[in-house]
Formats: sequence, structure tokens, C-alpha cells
Amino acid sequence: MASAPIPVVAVGSTCVDVTDYARDLFGRHGIHMLGGIELGIAAIGSALRWAEGRERSWPGPVPWSPANPALPAADRAADGALQDRSSHAGRPWREPDARALFTSFGIPVVPAVLADSPRTATAAARRLGYPVALRISSARITHKSDVGGVALGLLTIADVRAGYRRVRASAAAVHGADVDGVMVSPVRTGGVELLVGVNVDPVFGPVLAVGLGGIWVEVFGDVGLRVLPASRDDVLGMLGELRCAPLLSGTRGRNPADLEALTTIILRIADAALSLGNSLRSLEVNPLWVDGDRIEALDVLVITTAGPTEDSPRDRAGTNRTD
Repeated sequence: MASAPIPVVAVGSTCVDVTDYARDLFGRHGIHMLGGIELGIAAIGSALRWAEGRERSWPGPVPWSPANPALPAADRAADGALQDRSSHAGRPWREPDARALFTSFGIPVVPAVLADSPRTATAAARRLGYPVALRISSARITHKSDVGGVALGLLTIADVRAGYRRVRASAAAVHGADVDGVMVSPVRTGGVELLVGVNVDPVFGPVLAVGLGGIWVEVFGDVGLRVLPASRDDVLGMLGELRCAPLLSGTRGRNPADLEALTTIILRIADAALSLGNSLRSLEVNPLWVDGDRIEALDVLVITTAGPTEDSPRDRAGTNRTD
């Protein structure tokens, strides 16, 4: 096998699981086992895509020119926190800080107000317009719905007051949770909810995930993956591979998604993740709401770890993409 002029794939079958000893023995001799030819071919294809991607160069982040470059007041107040990322080391970011990061990259984020009482929550609901959603804001609670920290579709003042008390009580039951307050935001109906996230693989580095989001991400597991940096064609390919792709094309009376605009937003999310350098652990939008050309991040999560952050995206990812 070692002297062959072309790659050799040894194929064999067994009726029992291969033992750890056998796998270790093969591994010491450079023979790596996969559970079937289908997985093996997929792994080779992924390796080839990775090798091809390393030949591309990246001119820089996706450009954007907002009509109004000024940050919203809440995000502008949080923007200063981005200058001191060491304060986030080893834990999730506060939601206002995460929202400020996304906004700085031209990623549309749903309007929201941080409320610290039922009174301020109802005032925010009147200003934003019913129905509204409430989400607990705490750096210690990353999966809000799992602990009862989310209330959706609230239509009246009484609903908001009761929902505020309910989500605060749920957060209080989480030991050690430091709560900033409750985020009040308008409910978005219709459209498609996607997951867009970047996690750091110990071998390949930052990996972009795009798939069906909201409550369905863990039910259907409809997610595509690409090693960053990714090109515009890579992202369009990911969207086309999804089983939920027909939902984006406007089936059953839905507005067809603006795939070019959606691709741009996904690339900006990837750029935001790469901007964090070696401190990146996880960055996620779930859901990213898409209704025609209307696209908004409804919930955002940023987790960083201790470590230097002064390296550039090029240092982080080896080579970068061509748009």
C-alpha cells in the first residue's frame, strides 16, 4: 500500500465490532478505519474540498454600506464593551454585547429593549408593537427555552407582566445565573427560521453550520457544514443541500427567500466569528428569520475563551475566501 503509485483503499467486512486494540494496531501503521465505503467516500470528498479551498485567497470581510451607519442607542451603549474582549473570556457574552458585535458587521438584528421590571417590559412592548416575545438575558444561560426563559406571542399588558415574572422566576431557579434583565422584542411570523453558527473544530478550526433552525434544529438535524473560510458559492451550495431548501424557494405560498441577500448575511456572520481570532469558541444565530428579502437575527450567542485575540482572520484560518 505504501509503495503504490495511487491511493489504496482496503475494503473488508466483519460481523462484529472492531475492538479498540485492533483499531489502535491499525492506526499505528497508518491504516484508518471507517464504518463503510459511503463514509469513506464522503471523508475523501471533504478532504478534497478543504485542499481546494486552501488555494483560494481572501481579500477581506464582506463589504457593507448601511443607509444609516449609526448604531441604535442600546447597541451604541454596548459597543464600548467590544473593545475589552478579555471581560468575556471563558464564558458567553452578555446579549447586548453580542448584539453590538453583530450590528458592527452589518448583520440585521431584531429590535429589542432590555427590561428590568414588568413596568419597563410593558412600556417596551407598547413601543415595539404587539405581539412580543420575552427572553431572559443572562450570560450564564445559553439555551433559554430549556429553562423556561422564553415567552412568545404575548398580546396584552397582562400577558407581558405575567410572562416577565415567569421567565425571571425560571432564571432564578438556575444556580449562579446572573440576570441582566429580560429582552423584549417583536414577534416575527411566517418566513423560515434558520440556524447559522460557527464552532471551532480541534482539527479543522472554525466550521460554519447552516441549517433549519428554531426548535427544529435538534429534531431534524438538517444542517450543512463548511470549513471556514467559505466562498459565496460554498454558502449557496450549503443552502441548496438542505432538505428544507424548498421552503426557501417559496413553496405553499411562502415568500421566496432572497438567496443573494441571505448569502451575504451568512458570510458576514462568518466574518464576525473570524474577527474574534483565537478567542472564538462558538458564535450562533438561532433563529435567523428569513421572509423574502427581510432577514433578521432573532437570538444571538457568542462564546469566547481565554487567549490572545490580536491574531488576524488570516492567521486564524490559514487562508481565506474569495467572494
